Amino acid sequence: MPSPKGGNPLNCMCSSMRRATRLMTRMYDEALSAAGVSASQFELLANIRGRQPVDQRTLVRAIDSDQTTLSRNLAVLLERGWIELSADEKDGRKSLYRLTKTGTTTLSQAFACWEEVQTKLQQRIGAGQWKELMDLSNDVANAITEL
Repeated sequence: MPSPKGGNPLNCMCSSMRRATRLMTRMYDEALSAAGVSASQFELLANIRGRQPVDQRTLVRAIDSDQTTLSRNLAVLLERGWIELSADEKDGRKSLYRLTKTGTTTLSQAFACWEEVQTKLQQRIGAGQWKELMDLSNDVANAITEL
């Protein structure tokens, strides 16, 4: 049934992207479960590793998350001993996160799982379409940010 302006809600960009995201997240979650992490935990651990020591505000911007969700996810990583928290030497009010030895080991194990699923998906999609999809995905995210 068309919308009042003639658009077809079954041809919805949001629905299409959500479906692809759900399927992709499920695929990555299944692969990463062998290392004991979820896709969101992997993303957060990798971002902390690449920026450590890193404060929460920087992480919010890096993964485009809200503060509440990030705080909840960081609490799980802290509880599992994968990250540690320390005060910023320059600004004691600011907390900094870094991977622990256990977190580094966990992330290394997860990388092997991640590389396997990345390769499998890239082979299925094809290298050319993979690059196009990555570029298009980034273009969509940037366009939405600018709206």
